[in-house]
Amino acid sequence: MACRIMPEYGRQMIYPYTGFGKLARFNYRYRWHNDRILRFRTYLLPFVIYLGWKIQSVLRGGEDMREYWRNKKTERHNWFAPVSE
Repeated sequence: MACRIMPEYGRQMIYPYTGFGKLARFNYRYRWHNDRILRFRTYLLPFVIYLGWKIQSVLRGGEDMREYWRNKKTERHNWFAPVSE
């Protein structure tokens, strides 16, 4: 049998001061139904992620940009190389 240091159930806080206490008492259903901005941001998040992903894929470029950066990486100076090189 394990030794219990803390009681299994405690009193509920009158006002939750900690972040976890506030999260535990947060009324999600009320917020979802009465907060238009929360719903708007939730529905907008996948669209913004998809848009950012598409913009990044366009800006990364095609095969010519990949070849350019491959060459650039090989031309970088090696700071730990011996002086004779």
